[in-house]
Amino acid sequence: EEMFEKHDFDYVYHLAAEYGRWNGEDFYENLWLTNVAGTKNMLRSQEKKKFRMVFFSSAEVYGDYEGVNKEEA
Repeated sequence: EEMFEKHDFDYVYHLAAEYGRWNGEDFYENLWLTNVAGTKNMLRSQEKKKFRMVFFSSAEVYGDYEGVNKEEA
């Protein structure tokens, strides 16, 4: 928040996240604070400062993949 008060940004890349099924099971409160509360704080800063936010997700949202990845032309 302090950084947003001192500087103006056109774009902000939101990459911060706790991920992993085991991390969520063992450290649920930390995962919740980082991912949900942290993103809420970013959105409030975005509302106030009017920057565009680029939000990234991890591969975790796709689940486990047992196959082989192929690059197709």
